[in-house]
Amino acid sequence: MLLAASAGLIAAAGSEPQTPSTAPALTYDVISIKPHVGDTNSGSMRQMPGGGVIAVNASTRTLITLGYSGLATEPIGLPPWATSDHYDVNATATLKEPSIDDRRAMMRALLAERFKFAAHLETRDQPAFDLVLARKDGRLGPGLVPSDIDCAKRAAEQRAAAEAARKAGTPPPPQVFTPPAAGSPVPPCSMRSTGNVVEGDFNMAGVASLVRPMVGRYVVDKTGLSRFYHLKLETAHMFQPPSPDTAPPAADDTPSIFAALPEQLGLKLEPSRAQVEVLVIDHIERPTDN
Repeated sequence: MLLAASAGLIAAAGSEPQTPSTAPALTYDVISIKPHVGDTNSGSMRQMPGGGVIAVNASTRTLITLGYSGLATEPIGLPPWATSDHYDVNATATLKEPSIDDRRAMMRALLAERFKFAAHLETRDQPAFDLVLARKDGRLGPGLVPSDIDCAKRAAEQRAAAEAARKAGTPPPPQVFTPPAAGSPVPPCSMRSTGNVVEGDFNMAGVASLVRPMVGRYVVDKTGLSRFYHLKLETAHMFQPPSPDTAPPAADDTPSIFAALPEQLGLKLEPSRAQVEVLVIDHIERPTDN
């Protein structure tokens, strides 16, 4: 899967699930959802000006994550097809200044309309993992290199500049998302995942968020590390929670996430428990084509 995300999106992924707003419901203007045809090993996600989104080869699980950013665990009651079936989605909107909350609200409306999706949040005591340093001396692995760029600060400065330009009557042209080409350097404060390799700039909250879907549990950052790092991680079954009874073995010697974290990043996961707000699925259906 080829993806790219701004520092703002990476930071948002580290937040807790978002509950629906009491404000009037926002909806996309036009929605097209079709089963993905073609290469199933690559895809893309673009947040468009106006609040629209274009997703290629995206699962329903991915769309749910967009509507409920930073899911702490796998949604409870999600059918297998919601992960295995993939779609191409083109949803357009014409909001003047769409916020992250606006985008989440429109995706939740899409899920309700096209997938007959209904869910609720509950706080439950859940098995979790603590993300900690793997070595007593605190030395990090070769895949985690300190970055000179503070992506959160950079994103805040970009938002401030855009707001200042808007107030001055000279808003900058909208930024169009272009995924970084395979083999090219990953732009600062972005990420790219190709096959079994993910690379990009993350803080530890972002790393915990990245690992969550790979282990199927809530991951709590307890590393004590506060800066951003350039990460390069190779692991089997990227972005899929472990399922020992059904998951096929890796086709090569690609390490599991539990082996890759200590070897490549100098981090490890320790079992724990946590009070976690989880998304419980009440109803979901496959969408009809259009």
